[in-house]
Amino acid sequence: MTPDPARADADDADAAVRANEAIRDFLRARTTRPLLPDERVEYRRLLGVYLGAVRSRIGTAA
Repeated sequence: MTPDPARADADDADAAVRANEAIRDFLRARTTRPLLPDERVEYRRLLGVYLGAVRSRIGTAA
């Protein structure tokens, strides 16, 4: 079965939106103070998920 390119684009967009929401929620819970070292690691992980989804979306759009 051949993958549907339109569906792949939607999946990438959904992943980017979910990752962005996770980052916002994560940072919103910590608005009154700087991130602790372990929180910075988690933020970088979430950012990596987001960037991967965005890059995948850009790659499928090209």
